[in-house]
Amino acid sequence: MLYFDRYDRPVLASSPDVARTSSPWLERLIESPSSRSRTIRRAARIALPALLTVYSTWYDALAAGRAPAWTEVALFAVTGSSLVIARRAPIVPSALALLCWAVTESCSFVVVMSSVVAERRPRWWWAALLVFLAVHPLGFVPTPCAYRAGHVTLPEATAPLLGVALPAALGAVVGETRRVVAAREQRLRAEIDRATAVAETAAIEERLRMSRDVHDLVGRSLSRVALHAAAIEATTKEPRTAELAARTSRAAAQAVADLRYVVGVLRAAASAPVSARLLRDEVDDARHRGHPVHLEGTGVLGQLDDAPRAALEAAGAEGVHNALKHAPGAAVRVTVAPVGDRVVLRVTSGPVSAPAPGTDDTAPGPGGAAAPSLGHGLAIAAERLAAVGGSLTAGPSEEGFDLRAEVPR
Repeated sequence: MLYFDRYDRPVLASSPDVARTSSPWLERLIESPSSRSRTIRRAARIALPALLTVYSTWYDALAAGRAPAWTEVALFAVTGSSLVIARRAPIVPSALALLCWAVTESCSFVVVMSSVVAERRPRWWWAALLVFLAVHPLGFVPTPCAYRAGHVTLPEATAPLLGVALPAALGAVVGETRRVVAAREQRLRAEIDRATAVAETAAIEERLRMSRDVHDLVGRSLSRVALHAAAIEATTKEPRTAELAARTSRAAAQAVADLRYVVGVLRAAASAPVSARLLRDEVDDARHRGHPVHLEGTGVLGQLDDAPRAALEAAGAEGVHNALKHAPGAAVRVTVAPVGDRVVLRVTSGPVSAPAPGTDDTAPGPGGAAAPSLGHGLAIAAERLAAVGGSLTAGPSEEGFDLRAEVPR
């Protein structure tokens, strides 16, 4: 079954407890072996054939009761060296193992190659095992030295069984286990891919549903607000009413544009970040309403990538919005400057006009009424900055309102 381990990664296990008790050290060793473990494996591929060569030479001398000839030592060395390529080209050490058996009466290399051939299963593996089994009964090789020295008390006819059949059976078990594990891992990866595809499909469907709901419930209402405001502006004869209607129309049009971007993101149809004109639009709107806003160093924004620039401008626009709410009529100053490896945007304003604690997104409207606000502007700006590696600090200060936003260059 497919469960999740302690790191919430999908694993194939018999129960959730088994999945959550997997060894992270073993997982790291298998999935991404370190350079030290790779070095150890390479050293083992050289050390094991060398040890087998030394053992075979020593045991041949022990069984024969004499020192081996130099030709036998050389044959042992060549055959042992060929074991290094046993997995990539097993036919070479197999042939040398038979030659070594015929010349030195030692079948140790045949024992090893029987196991390797049965495990790896090259195209000719069954033919190689048949040859290994038949050479002794047919008399092509002598009886192994272990029988002649009396270290094995079984009949000589059992030499193919002990020297070929049993090692081959062990190698076959190991090889089959490896293949089963590989097939299980492949099946697990396929299940993970399918689960990921299902999750992505569900996320896409949810995003599409949200985009439809936002478009139907909010987009149409905002469009009607813009149309009604434009109609009032065109028909009214009072200058103040016309100005308010124009501002309402512009704000509704900007909200529709922002909403269009949000819907595009939800439908995975927009790759551009939040509009880079957010700050400029907020400043122009404030100036149009008669608020003095000074911009300085905004050319630095052009040096940033799209995502950091959009997040920084969105934070600046939110800062101007909050500064005007805290101190209506006070001068607002927006400065952008590089500081080390970061770009810092600051929004400062004049003295605070007695804001209530925790109401940085609530401004006095006409007649002293509070202007409607969602109350999450600064939090959203901080989240946007955090997503690109930036940060945000903002709030009332001794001089008025102060916002500091920064992103990496």
